[in-house]
Amino acid sequence: MNNTVRMYQQFCDRNIELKKREDELLLSISELGARESELRKATTGLEQQLSELWEYDAYNDNLNLEFKQEKVISTNDVLIPPPNMAINYHQNEDKALSLPVNKQSYGCPAL
Repeated sequence: MNNTVRMYQQFCDRNIELKKREDELLLSISELGARESELRKATTGLEQQLSELWEYDAYNDNLNLEFKQEKVISTNDVLIPPPNMAINYHQNEDKALSLPVNKQSYGCPAL
């Protein structure tokens, strides 16, 4: 009978150890579930911030493009006259052709 009592005591001790381990595991599972919930909330928040950042980047890119276009237009206004301004590039050609030329200064004999 002594052997039976010892075996029963070992069985009870083992059950107590297993119950403690089960409780530890259930607590760990519960903690992991809470942590998972926190991470999901954080992930959702980060995804929202990332989406807002992409929107901000797109807005910023549009502003930069508009600024570059305005800069090109303003540069063009300085370098290129508006189309309503009439410029006659050939107006001085006739005058240049009718100027008397001193042929002697070029080594040519006088006529």
